[in-house]
Amino acid sequence: VIDWIYAKSSNEGFETYIFVPGVYDYHWQYLIFWYGRKQYGFLPCKYVNHLKILKHTYIPGSDFYSQPTLGCTGRKFLVIEPGKEEGVNKWLGEVGQGRMVSIATIGKINVLEYQD
Repeated sequence: VIDWIYAKSSNEGFETYIFVPGVYDYHWQYLIFWYGRKQYGFLPCKYVNHLKILKHTYIPGSDFYSQPTLGCTGRKFLVIEPGKEEGVNKWLGEVGQGRMVSIATIGKINVLEYQD
């Protein structure tokens, strides 16, 4: 999923929002920071589970995990894990703003690409 997102980003800045069955998206936070930064040399300008979530409220030292980026370009990738489908539509209504560009299914995970 992370490789697909970075490939689709075409080395431009982007945001990533994660919908997980649980409350916290720690495994995605870790993978994006560790793998994405190491493999591609930059991070999304924002990678959280909701527009209104402030990462520093649940990730200690989150400023350290926010660089380097390529800036925000209005491109967003929404990652949806299976397991809690009843909340997806509400989440999409809040996070999925802009024009939908593409949809992909990678394993059991859906990835939606939006552009403001």
